Amino acid sequence: MFIGIFILLLILKPIACVIIYDTTDDNAHGVRIAGNDQFIVYGMNLVMGFHINFAPFVPFPNCVYVNTSRDFYVYSLDVVFNNDNDTSDQLFTFVQISEQMSTQNIYFSIVTVNKSLCINGNMSSAIIRDTLILNGTHQEYMLLKVVPSQKYACVFADTFALMFDIVNNEIIELKDSYIFYSYSYPIIPHAIDVTDTYVIGVAYAISYINPNIAVVIAFLCELQPFRSINHTTIIDMNSLTQTAALATTYNIANQMSIAVNNERQMAVFGFPLINVVLLLNINTTSTNTSQWNINIMRTDHGPPNSGFGQSVAWIDDKTVAILLYSINARSWSQSEVWTFAVDIPLQIPLSVFPNNQQILDVDFSVTFFQMVLWSNNLYLLVIYNFVILVPSQAPGYQSIWYNDEDFYSTIFQSAPCPSGTYKNEAGYGVCTICPSQTKNPGNEPAIECSSCLSNSFCPLGSIDDVTLINYTSYIQT
Repeated sequence: MFIGIFILLLILKPIACVIIYDTTDDNAHGVRIAGNDQFIVYGMNLVMGFHINFAPFVPFPNCVYVNTSRDFYVYSLDVVFNNDNDTSDQLFTFVQISEQMSTQNIYFSIVTVNKSLCINGNMSSAIIRDTLILNGTHQEYMLLKVVPSQKYACVFADTFALMFDIVNNEIIELKDSYIFYSYSYPIIPHAIDVTDTYVIGVAYAISYINPNIAVVIAFLCELQPFRSINHTTIIDMNSLTQTAALATTYNIANQMSIAVNNERQMAVFGFPLINVVLLLNINTTSTNTSQWNINIMRTDHGPPNSGFGQSVAWIDDKTVAILLYSINARSWSQSEVWTFAVDIPLQIPLSVFPNNQQILDVDFSVTFFQMVLWSNNLYLLVIYNFVILVPSQAPGYQSIWYNDEDFYSTIFQSAPCPSGTYKNEAGYGVCTICPSQTKNPGNEPAIECSSCLSNSFCPLGSIDDVTLINYTSYIQT
């Protein structure tokens, strides 16, 4: 009897350990959208390939690369800026971290595409250089970021931390997580960001007080040498009780996001599960890097059950963008991106996307999962394996919806500010209504509104003067 039970367990064990890869959820396990001023890329596990658009960012052209023979599940990717003036308009490179679905082997890949090979929206081939990182070690999360110098990439995963030399295509450091963090319980990174000197990340850490419970920590790592410096609890058990089982497996409720501003030595952290955004101070002033640390500067709460902080990004040194996952403000969009002045509490947004000028002209209610921002371009991963790019426009212009036939993406197009509005700075945002006693007829792109006549009627959003002399005044009593 015991022999029979033993044989049955041997049969059931591989069945119980089968890994299910959900190729329909491109929000899962990492970040698969990235962009810079040269191109944008979206890793699509559903079709075993990627979608790419080249600058200047206009609705066309775009390209799709598919290779169904590669059973690689991409967790995260990031773009590499091409500084070679001779090839920067033709060769485009990004890096990705993947798990081979048939073996659970982990691979770091450098992918280079030639724009000239994009014909009728299809990329016929790509140069892919794969480096084996680990054999047969399944990961729930793998996060990747390219260092601003564009020479290195960092990967943080469940069981390892990696520093990779992109230029020479070689591993610099590969460390076991327990050794790297010097922590005897699992630390599961959920979001990271990098500068040229350090990495800041947020993670669930299994509590040493109660191993059945996890707390949210922020960790700081030095790049040269590649090592963990310290970590601090930022969401404790008094604010949230999360089980270890849920903390160590992927689910959308555990979404986290972090974005660093090196000039301000600050980071913004979004935790949509409890609708909070934390502003963190990163102290790296000491020449002794062991004394570098992270402190909470401020905690801001968003609307209840809104997923406030689903994704976060810096627009400039004074402004941040916060994604709200489920605000339900409009019939055509469940989600919104709010912008805030970062130096005051995040209570009243400076602007909201989408809005009455920047609509989403679709037949279903759109949900945003992730966003990335660079050079004032807004790139969104949305429901149904779709991406939206809202390009930055020059003063006097804004980005508006463009109906195209691309199955995977849409890129907003440039349009002059409509009559009665103006825009005096570059960005993806909307034009502003002309103040009282000013006007814009809309004859040309407006970076400011012109003054109305002193004796004319010019309310908000005026397009021309209405001379009061032509109208008789009446006193109503």
